[in-house]
Amino acid sequence: MGQHVGTALTGGDGRAFLEYKTQMRGNHPIVGEVESSPRVNAVTGFGNYASWERRKPILFVDVVTLFKAGDGGALLLPALPMFIAAKWGEPDEDAPRELTKLGKFYYNIVYLLRGDKGNLETLRAWLKTFEFPPGIARVIQPGPAKLLAFIEQLKEGGWDHIEAGIGQTKGFADTLVKNRIKAVIFSDPSKKEKFPRRAKIISTWKEVRKHL
Repeated sequence: MGQHVGTALTGGDGRAFLEYKTQMRGNHPIVGEVESSPRVNAVTGFGNYASWERRKPILFVDVVTLFKAGDGGALLLPALPMFIAAKWGEPDEDAPRELTKLGKFYYNIVYLLRGDKGNLETLRAWLKTFEFPPGIARVIQPGPAKLLAFIEQLKEGGWDHIEAGIGQTKGFADTLVKNRIKAVIFSDPSKKEKFPRRAKIISTWKEVRKHL
């Protein structure tokens, strides 16, 4: 906590890179600071350094499942931090607490944002604002084929312990079940969809842990 790990200079594209390796496993908050100069103003950024063990199971969370019913449609609005709560909507009141329990004691969490619904900057700020547990956030394009491609990409990189996923659509459920991954689904009662038999259909976040 509070350890200084190094300094790097930006290149012509304005980006700076710093290699750092920790021996401590888990999710570590990091702070990056740009010092003021005649060309730029000082700025501070915050992030999560994920040092994960490959043997610890991974949990996918489709971001749309985190919102209160009816709020998810606000995801296309501007990414200004001061307006996050008002523009993106508030989360289901049980979601941060239930995910914190899952992340603290068992899972590494990967938040999946559909490519047509927003951007990672806004998602990360929203998750931090409402005190969701730390994890890795990724954008994937809509559709089962894109989710399958992401799963295969993780496995090719050695991350093959994908144990479960929390989603909302039939395509999400079908893809996970076909790959022998537990699927917990918030179904839309207004839609008449037939989910795979092994998918667990729920209606509240309080039901999630008993199926994982």
